[in-house]
Amino acid sequence: MGMMIAGIVVNLLVGFSVLANGPEMHGLFVVMMCFWALSFVGMFVALAGRKKAGGIMVIIGGIVFVPIGLIAVIGARKMMVVNADDDLAQRRQAAAAVQPPEQP
Repeated sequence: MGMMIAGIVVNLLVGFSVLANGPEMHGLFVVMMCFWALSFVGMFVALAGRKKAGGIMVIIGGIVFVPIGLIAVIGARKMMVVNADDDLAQRRQAAAAVQPPEQP
């Protein structure tokens, strides 16, 4: 989770560095900030417990910032893989608890 948050902060700094390049870059800045906002909202969705949905939002938002955006993308992917392992264990426990139907 920490790597994802650090990546989102770095993406914000990259966005503002584009703004410093002159007035002709304002359009690119607006696009970058829209994608950054998606990543930012995804971070809060992940913190609220919906790690898969939040991770997907962060990955989509980080694509515009490649190559530096890979920090957030890799962090989100790590968070989603850890969550998938937990989910697999829960599904196995639930499957073991289910009784097979009786045969007539």
